Amino acid sequence: LLMTADRSRILSAYPFRDLPPQWLLVTPQAVYCGRQGDGGLPYSMVCRVDRSTGALNVTVFSVPAEVRNNAGAPPVLAGRPGSWRLDGHSPTADLQHKPQVTADGLVFDADPNQPGSRPLMLDPMTLR
Repeated sequence: LLMTADRSRILSAYPFRDLPPQWLLVTPQAVYCGRQGDGGLPYSMVCRVDRSTGALNVTVFSVPAEVRNNAGAPPVLAGRPGSWRLDGHSPTADLQHKPQVTADGLVFDADPNQPGSRPLMLDPMTLR
């Protein structure tokens, strides 16, 4: 929710049906959010809300091949407010925790609980 400074009114709402964020990261330019897919809601996502325009950009990641048959269809993204896209790959990085913001982008650490996991770097504007 985007609230007035005194938190008395809602100015904007950003719905995340079937993809509830697990973390928020506020920077001077944007508010980022994200989630790691799990057994109940298998799709992971990362979002960006531009703090000057309010524009919403969301990338939803595919599920790993070994759970794809049990995951069900990807969430329907058409008609959602903002710009939503389904990325066809399933990152092995830890998307459950906030990324580091570096000069090169958003950096998610490798998942220590997943053998062969690798860090993931996303462009801070496009989330690609």
